[in-house]
Amino acid sequence: MTGRGAGRGGAEAGNEVLCVGIVNLNVVFKPVPADLMSRDVALAESIEYLCGGDAVNQAMVLSKLGRRAAVAGKLGDDAVGRMILEQLSESGVDISGLRVSRARASGLCAVMVRPDGSRNFLAFRGGTEDYGPEDFSGALLSGVRAVSIGSMFALKRLDGGGVENILRAARKRGALTFADMKSDTYGLGYRGIRRVMPQLSYFLPSRDEAAYLSGEREPRAMAERFLADGAANVVIKLGDGGAYVRGAEEPEGFCCAAYDAPVVDTTGAGDNFVAGFISATLDGKGLRESAEFANAAASVSVGVLGAHGGVRSREQVELFMRSAAKRGAHG
Repeated sequence: MTGRGAGRGGAEAGNEVLCVGIVNLNVVFKPVPADLMSRDVALAESIEYLCGGDAVNQAMVLSKLGRRAAVAGKLGDDAVGRMILEQLSESGVDISGLRVSRARASGLCAVMVRPDGSRNFLAFRGGTEDYGPEDFSGALLSGVRAVSIGSMFALKRLDGGGVENILRAARKRGALTFADMKSDTYGLGYRGIRRVMPQLSYFLPSRDEAAYLSGEREPRAMAERFLADGAANVVIKLGDGGAYVRGAEEPEGFCCAAYDAPVVDTTGAGDNFVAGFISATLDGKGLRESAEFANAAASVSVGVLGAHGGVRSREQVELFMRSAAKRGAHG
């Protein structure tokens, strides 16, 4: 198996967005009891095998929103990797940026969804931990309008300097740059990624992640820290509280309320938010409209099992926005 040249080619197809980050297979179990680890056996009523990881989720959703999306990352030369490639190809995502590790298996994640839709992960990063500077080709940036780092702190061999170089190269080509983050698995701390901030058009962490990096408790103060360190715009995801947004276009910042929606599985809601935000931004929308669309995409996403099965089209999300009620925003 090879990820090089598989699927449609990035430069030839004119990809709009390149998503870089975790590539794995999610094995989704539901429902899982809260006291799972104290039981000898627990029975799930449903199970799904779905390609996943932040880069994959974003690319899949962007494709459904009508964007030409590519994914860059690493998987193993195994049956799991072949399942991932097949699902991505069937969804129209360009897989020419995927590389194959000869040393590691493909990433795998057990997603345990509780009856209320909340979830826990047991993850094996696999090939993602083997993805380094030599695996990223500058040709992947040809013609793209946006580059998204699915999660800082997830790319062990690229975090910090490697990610900075990718984003700098993207900016030189006129692309917008976006980054989300994961928990600090390898203990880099904010010092390990602070150098990336000046290369970001948009930084989109969750509230808990932003609090960890900044040491602040309120979204406004968190955003101030990242803006001071060079990020052009900051969007802090607040879960069912919506989002806090601040940047040059909105120097005072604002809260954007989330939509009220039934919850089946919250897996990938943040990735759907980011994909929605990127798509709206590429449509020329401002911060407020982009945040509204992103909130709607995230709300639609939690209505089904899995990280990227909820959003089916841009029209679906726009219809949802016209009909759904809003929750209160929490700043």
